[in-house]
Amino acid sequence: MPFNRVQFNSQQFLKRQMPKIARIPSLVALAKSNARRRFESQKRQLIEKVQETDAVQELLEGPGATSSAFLKSSGDVPSGNLFSFIGFYESDDPVGTLLELMDSFFKFDESAFTYQPRPRLNRIDYKFQARFPTVQELGQQKDLSLPWETGLSWIEGIENGISGVGNYLFSLERNFRTSRSGPAIQLKKEIGKRIFIPKPFLTPIFDEFRKRLAAS
Repeated sequence: MPFNRVQFNSQQFLKRQMPKIARIPSLVALAKSNARRRFESQKRQLIEKVQETDAVQELLEGPGATSSAFLKSSGDVPSGNLFSFIGFYESDDPVGTLLELMDSFFKFDESAFTYQPRPRLNRIDYKFQARFPTVQELGQQKDLSLPWETGLSWIEGIENGISGVGNYLFSLERNFRTSRSGPAIQLKKEIGKRIFIPKPFLTPIFDEFRKRLAAS
């Protein structure tokens, strides 16, 4: 009795079965767990990079810092620092406030996902929705507003520029009674011995995070 050959197309079989396989609860749970782990890892890296920026490091030094990556002065005039120039109270924790607000924006949505079977690659790609902040969204938060200028956040000011540098007087030898931070005050007249150098510090990190997350 002769045997007949029976052809079996594995790719076609996988193509038909993969939609069913993709919905297996244990496989979906594994995909969710893996995606969440990657999201949290990328989030930790973003926060670490924010903490390493010149702006954050300078703000952590407080109102008594004597050098600045953003404020430059001429002659023997001390440059001052971001903390006292922005006008924080000595007891304020602007970095802590920023990091707390950033953390509140990060969301990973396990319930909303799509999948795409790829039989030729013998895999199933899952895509989950994630929420993370932009500089513009953070800039709209009241807790990040400049203490003395409405409608502008200090994070946007560091990136784009802050007015009033010509009126900024900084001196560790004097304790100004009307000053929020102690060693600095805004004068009514300009003394014009400093310039402010804006530098992007959040935008590049957020852009990189978005690209890494999309590629992971």
